[in-house]
Amino acid sequence: MEYKCFYDVKTPCFSKKLVLVADENTLLYSVFEDDPLVNNFTQVKLFENDILTKAKEFLDSYFKGLNPVVNFPLRQTKDDLQNATYQELLNIPFGKVTNYSTLAKIMETKGALKHSSFSSLRIGQVLSKNTLLIFIPCHRVIGKNGDLKGYRGGIEVKKYLLENIEKAI
Repeated sequence: MEYKCFYDVKTPCFSKKLVLVADENTLLYSVFEDDPLVNNFTQVKLFENDILTKAKEFLDSYFKGLNPVVNFPLRQTKDDLQNATYQELLNIPFGKVTNYSTLAKIMETKGALKHSSFSSLRIGQVLSKNTLLIFIPCHRVIGKNGDLKGYRGGIEVKKYLLENIEKAI
């Protein structure tokens, strides 16, 4: 059975809710309330289980500017490139950023990504599908020239996370 809960993110720049969805063993989704994916969760029971409690504790620490560790399972996708890329994102330290080109080169070196002429674009496409926002830190990936580029939660959220929470830019 799947369960959901809400986590209020209130900052001087925005006020949004993160919608967290988990089953008994795994955090399945972490998206903002304005994400179209939330429409799929209308039948999910509102209840807090151990995974959701741990996820909320992680977020409490994160939004205090600490560097929490994910100590519970995150949903794997059916796409090997996505899984490998998301795993690599977990290696980007709190308070640091990388760029799409560098991440693409890492993925090419590991054999997870081919066709180097489109690699940065492909990485951007993979990151746009991340539905475990903040837990899989795709917000730490920026453009080669320092531009913030896209973020599923919105550029203003990405900017806030990097400037005010992680002090990375």
